[in-house]
Amino acid sequence: MHRMIVALSAAALLIAVAAPAANASGPQAVTISSVMTITGNGTNTGSFEASGPAVTRGLICRTGAVTDVYIDLSDPTDFPVAKAFVCAGGGPTILVRLQVREGFSWAVQGGSGPYRGLFGSGVGSTVTGPGVWQVTDTYTGTVTSGAGQNQQ
Repeated sequence: MHRMIVALSAAALLIAVAAPAANASGPQAVTISSVMTITGNGTNTGSFEASGPAVTRGLICRTGAVTDVYIDLSDPTDFPVAKAFVCAGGGPTILVRLQVREGFSWAVQGGSGPYRGLFGSGVGSTVTGPGVWQVTDTYTGTVTSGAGQNQQ
């Protein structure tokens, strides 16, 4: 009986240690769709929905709000944008930098709470609509966390 308890305890410990390691094993694919309302004053706002293994493994949250915190339109054909993605319910924030040309590239620049160790990058595209003063941004790429398993 004592051997069975020891064996079960060892198995439970192995599972507990392996679960976070599997989450942090490498980059996880993510797709983010964000509808932004263009305000004209550089503080465009919107919402986002994320999907893919990065969401199901808890690396990033599924939904939330987006705000442009910086945009430099001095060259309208090639300009930087910084966005804050805030998880639903006022949760942690992910900061993302975009470089917009024809389409855009993106990279995670930091975050708060469990997103402090988040890294990632990818490419994206923008289409007009659904509303008159709106655009829909689609981000595809991968993220990984140097901090292990995140919960959201």
